[in-house]
Amino acid sequence: MKGLRPVWMVARRELKERAKSRTYRITTVILLLIVLGGIVIPQTFGGGDDGTTYDLGLVGENSEELLRTLEVLADTSDARVETRVFDDIAGAESALVAGEVDAVLVDGGEYVTKEPAGSSFFVTGGTGLSALVGGTVQTLRLQDVAASAGVSVDEIAGLLTENPLAFRSLEPLDPNRETNTTVSFFGLLLLYVGILSYGAWTLNGVIEEKTNRVVEVLMSALRPHQLMAGKVIGIGLLGIAQLLLIVITAAAAALAVDLVDIPDVSAGLIGSLLLWFVLGFSFFSVAYAAVGALVSRVEEAQSVATPLTMVGVAGYLAAFAVLENPDGVVARITTFLPPTAPFVVPIRHAQDAISGWESALAVVIMVAATYGLIRLAGRVYSGAILSVGARVKLRDAWQSAELEESRRLTR
Repeated sequence: MKGLRPVWMVARRELKERAKSRTYRITTVILLLIVLGGIVIPQTFGGGDDGTTYDLGLVGENSEELLRTLEVLADTSDARVETRVFDDIAGAESALVAGEVDAVLVDGGEYVTKEPAGSSFFVTGGTGLSALVGGTVQTLRLQDVAASAGVSVDEIAGLLTENPLAFRSLEPLDPNRETNTTVSFFGLLLLYVGILSYGAWTLNGVIEEKTNRVVEVLMSALRPHQLMAGKVIGIGLLGIAQLLLIVITAAAAALAVDLVDIPDVSAGLIGSLLLWFVLGFSFFSVAYAAVGALVSRVEEAQSVATPLTMVGVAGYLAAFAVLENPDGVVARITTFLPPTAPFVVPIRHAQDAISGWESALAVVIMVAATYGLIRLAGRVYSGAILSVGARVKLRDAWQSAELEESRRLTR
């Protein structure tokens, strides 16, 4: 059979058989449960705490104004301060030692902690509860000084909060840049997991068909490259379906528990992530199919897959370097290297650090490299796919493919 029809027949068979398999279904359910559990359980049983809560003991004269100011400062810091009044210092210190309170404020001027603490002054670097209490006391003293000098509190507040500098940037502000960078980071994780995981599916699928001799039946009606292409397409579509199901479920769960807001993500970034997932999966899956044809046992899959996995890890790590410097030399070089481009290009695109011609050239190089790899991998695949037993060497697979091609041409 010629044309694309046999390729689609193989792809449809892969979709049908693997979607019905218990392994695929169980794996999908487990992944969904993990995602749902990781999102819903912490939000449901985590107490719904929106910030840190501090317990402050009070002894002696502490004005209502101090407590109101402390509450305002705590709100601005996304924190909450629970106060407890004690009759004497001894009782307060006992509660402090027992861990019932985090600190004690005596007469609005002495801050007592169980262990040595840093400065109690807000502007000099105090942290946590000490910063809140110190800032409160400073604020009240500043109000007293302002009142005695005849300066209104509003004027003092304006001087402290007003920005004395006018800011101007040479490049226009992109309000979606931070969101796009965050989305591209999580997209990078999905690309890495998806490309290598579903590529490994292709590897194991080839080995399984060699082991149970199904490939011998298929090869009687199909050319090796048709069988390999159909397998890559079928497993790829099945992997994308599983990945989309997990992403949609995670997004729905996060929105349901009010964990995140819907980000304003550009359509271009989503398109870039999908495009490079397809390109990256195609490239790595073809390579996985080729090396899978060299062995006949699932136990040997790890040994032949290790070099490809290391290449994928290198691309993933390169993307982190690009995340820090999307305009650097590393970013520009790895943009045009097929093993690293699927991880690097979406990151640069999210940060508006890649030009149109660079994106287009990277796609052209990736497609050309994948086509070349298909031709090479197809030759290896056809020379090794029918060999059962010991691991086939690349040279032997190549020579076997040449002999088979010669026999076919002489028929």
